[in-house]
Amino acid sequence: MSEQDAIRWFKTQFGVAITAACRGTPYTLDMATAIAMQETYSDCWGPIYRTKPASEVLKLCVGDTLDAPKRSAFPTSKADLLAVPSGSSMFDVARQALIDVAQVNRTYARVAQNPDKFCHGYGIFQYDIQFFKTDPSFFLTRGWYDMAECIKRLIKELDAACGRAYGTRKSSLTDEEMMYVAIAYNHGSVRVGAGPQQGFKADDGRFYGENFQQYLALAHATPVDIHVPTDLGPIAGTGTIPPIPAGQQDLPTLVQSAMAISQAIAARQQPQQPGTAPAPTRQVDDFIKLLTILADKTTDGRLGQVNGALGQTIGNLLDGKKSAIGIIGTVLTTVLQQVGPHLDTAVPLFGNFEQLGQAALPVFLGTTAWGILGKLEKWLAPTR
Repeated sequence: MSEQDAIRWFKTQFGVAITAACRGTPYTLDMATAIAMQETYSDCWGPIYRTKPASEVLKLCVGDTLDAPKRSAFPTSKADLLAVPSGSSMFDVARQALIDVAQVNRTYARVAQNPDKFCHGYGIFQYDIQFFKTDPSFFLTRGWYDMAECIKRLIKELDAACGRAYGTRKSSLTDEEMMYVAIAYNHGSVRVGAGPQQGFKADDGRFYGENFQQYLALAHATPVDIHVPTDLGPIAGTGTIPPIPAGQQDLPTLVQSAMAISQAIAARQQPQQPGTAPAPTRQVDDFIKLLTILADKTTDGRLGQVNGALGQTIGNLLDGKKSAIGIIGTVLTTVLQQVGPHLDTAVPLFGNFEQLGQAALPVFLGTTAWGILGKLEKWLAPTR
C-alpha cells in the first residue's frame, strides 16, 4: 500500500467531519491530511490502518518520547510531570499509551523498556502534552480516541500558529502559507519566507516543512468524493404547521400560536401511533390563562361575577386596576397614620390626616381583596 492509499483512507474516514469543522476557517481537508501524514502516519497509523477499524487506529495514534535535553517544553522529564497537579495520573495514562503503541511499533517497544519514558504527543494530529496544564481533561479521559476532539484542538492550534506566523488570522491560505502555518504548528515558531527547511528535522535529514509540502501535494492529487450536508434537511414526518394569525395580536394569542407551532413540529418529529390521542395540553392552557390574567383579559372578554359585582361600567373601569389601587392606597394610608399628627399643622387644608388614614385604610384593603379575588376568578374561568 502506498502513501496515496493511506491519504485516500484518511479522507474517506474523516473527510466529512474535517471539512465540516473547517468551514469558516482558512484550513482545508488537504491541509489536515498533510499534517496527519507528517505527524503520525509512519509511526502510528500507517502500519495498522488496513487491518484495524478506525476507532482502534485512533487509540494508537500516540508517540514522541523525547525528553530533556532534546525537549524544552513542559514536561521535560517524568519528574517535571509528576510535580504538577494530577501529574501522577497523567503519567499513568502517558505510560500506558506508550505500552499500547509499543505493541505495533518496534521502536517504541525498545523505548518502553525504560520505565521513566512516556508519550508526549496524542491523537492523529499529535496534540502535545504541554497543554496538560490548561486542558487536562483531554489527556486524562483519553480524548484522542474521539476524532471530533482531535479536530477541535487541531483547529485551535492552527489558529494560534497562524497568529504566530502572520500576526493575525487569515481568511484564506495559499499552499505556501499553509506550509508556514504547519511549521509554526509543529515548531512553535516560523520564519515566514525562509523556505520549507524549518521545523522538526527527521533522521533522514528532511525538515517538517519539506515533508508537509510533499504530503500536501499528494493530498491535492488524491481527491475523494465526500458529501458534507449544507443543512439539517427537512423535518421528518408529516403534518401541517399552523400559520400565525394575521394582524396585530395580543400576547396570549401570539403565545398560543407559537405553542401550537411547537406542538406541530414535535408531532412531526415523533409521529403518534395510529389510534392514539394527542398529548394533553393542560399545561399549555394553564400558561395561556396566566398570560391572560397578566394582560388583564378574560378568555371570553366578559367580566365575571366578582369583577362585575358593581356593574359592567364600573367593572370595566376598574378592570385590571383594583389590585394596584388597593395596594398603593393601603401603603399611603398607613403612612398617613404615622405622619398625620405632624402634618395637621403644616397642611391644615385637609384636616386631621391621621383620622383620614384610619377611615381610608379599610376601603383600600377591601379594594385589594377585590382585585385578588378578581384575579382568581380569571384564573379559574374555563378556557374555550
